[in-house]
Amino acid sequence: MKPFVYFVLAGLFLTLFIPAAHADTVAVTFTNTTGSLGNDRITMGWEFTVNSAITVTKIGVFDDSLDGFAFSHDVGLWSCGNSPCATSGTLLVSSTVPIGTTAPLTNQFRYAAVTPTNLVPGVYYEVGARYEDFNTDKLIQYIDPVPTFAIASELNFIVDRAGTGFVLTFPNDYSSVQPSYFGPSFQFTSTAVPEPSTSSLLAIALAGLAGLAFVGKRQPKQA
Repeated sequence: MKPFVYFVLAGLFLTLFIPAAHADTVAVTFTNTTGSLGNDRITMGWEFTVNSAITVTKIGVFDDSLDGFAFSHDVGLWSCGNSPCATSGTLLVSSTVPIGTTAPLTNQFRYAAVTPTNLVPGVYYEVGARYEDFNTDKLIQYIDPVPTFAIASELNFIVDRAGTGFVLTFPNDYSSVQPSYFGPSFQFTSTAVPEPSTSSLLAIALAGLAGLAFVGKRQPKQA
């Protein structure tokens, strides 16, 4: 195999098979919103579907005053059969957002990393966070004004969810109110295979030119 071919193959590998670093997408966003009080010892959340394959990387909880939590919050992500998911669900992944300000803050949520979990179209999902005391760690309820409420374009919001229990519980109840119980949220990346970017194509071209230059230097001079 000619040397310049190795250069081209190396460029292809570096640009096509090594993913570029990018920030995760946030599932739900709103700003300058104050949470409400509510019942304690309950799991609050919302049901959704995805319109393209995604991978969940972090799950989090709304921090009303951006000053940390008085209690830790268990957060879970479930799949279920039909909408509304009023019977049971399968827990896909869970984590705990700790007390205080240890968990990183993005927008108005503090997040904890989870094992990357794939979600696909055609399945109903729920995300829920357990609350010990709403008097200190508030959440967004349907009665709250949410002037800049937005769901990521990869997601389809369906309905709010709630579940009672002393531990993190599948939220199998709903009241058909919106926007929702936005205590929990999550971050994700797209699992779709991206097309080569302009920079990738440029790198391939440069690798090819480098290979040609290398070969040119090694060509024997004609007598």
